[in-house]
Amino acid sequence: MGVSQPVLAVRDLSVQLEGRAGTLNLLDRVALTVARGEVVAVVGETGSGKTLTGMAALGFFPARARVQGSVRVDGVELVPPTPQALAAVRGRRVAVVPQNPSTALNPVFTVGQQLGELLLTHRRLRSLRERREAALSLLREVELPRPAALLNAYPHELSGGMQQRVLIAMALACEPELVVADEPTTALDATTQAQILRLVLRLRAERGLALLWITHDLGVAAHLADRVVVLYAGKVMEDGPVAAVLGSPRHPYTRAVIDSLPGGGRRVRDIRSLPGDLPSPAALPAGCRFHPRCPMRFDPCAGTEPLLRLVGDGHAVACHRYDAPSTTAGGAPLP
Repeated sequence: MGVSQPVLAVRDLSVQLEGRAGTLNLLDRVALTVARGEVVAVVGETGSGKTLTGMAALGFFPARARVQGSVRVDGVELVPPTPQALAAVRGRRVAVVPQNPSTALNPVFTVGQQLGELLLTHRRLRSLRERREAALSLLREVELPRPAALLNAYPHELSGGMQQRVLIAMALACEPELVVADEPTTALDATTQAQILRLVLRLRAERGLALLWITHDLGVAAHLADRVVVLYAGKVMEDGPVAAVLGSPRHPYTRAVIDSLPGGGRRVRDIRSLPGDLPSPAALPAGCRFHPRCPMRFDPCAGTEPLLRLVGDGHAVACHRYDAPSTTAGGAPLP
């Protein structure tokens, strides 16, 4: 039996943009895959390239950007993003749940009108009655109360959690194979966030959805994802199963991010801040991009860029500590 092709396959994706400060290297040879029914979390600091990587699955790139590499959605190539490819992918194969529901929903149209437009465009439901019944079914599926009344409500009349559920319903309306979720719970309180995560896990199980979940919250990634991709300054630092990456991190950056967070049984005085700042995409350091901030840097780090190497079952790391068996850590997880 052959291996089924992933719903999303990103290979050597590089994105550059000319700015006033020079060439902005936004993404550098990013690679990741999302299998059918799989949840992959993309994590990293603000400015690491998470959202740009996620939007590549819909063929969204900055205007006038130089894009190299490959982005395939269910076998459809999006580099370059031709009108035919975009029409075949957006909505039909991939849908997006954006970060801020209050700005993503159109304030002058009701929930029913916005769902109805999607159902007409992507599912060709031309009957008003069919669209209404489908919209009601979607609102019930995302566990919204009084769905019939909500069809006539405007976005400002809903809470943030309700708005986010409406956006999830709108994504599901297109019956996609992959949903790109860009920090969809960031603006929500902890209780509502937990409710949304439970909803997403249920929908994933019932519909067999694949999810590309963009987040800076490692707790959310640990709860939701099967695999984690760690980005730093537009480059993949670590990629692997969630238990391996977050439980036994190999890259010093991943370890530093975990150590900077509360929880995990650590006392407050044991929480360590990550020194320094993310480098500008117009002035990236030579060698490993993390080496100016890395507490474990040694001779090769400042001059040679590390390759992404397998260090375990499906677990890859871009760090010179794993170049050869004789390196300092000998390939062991960081303490």
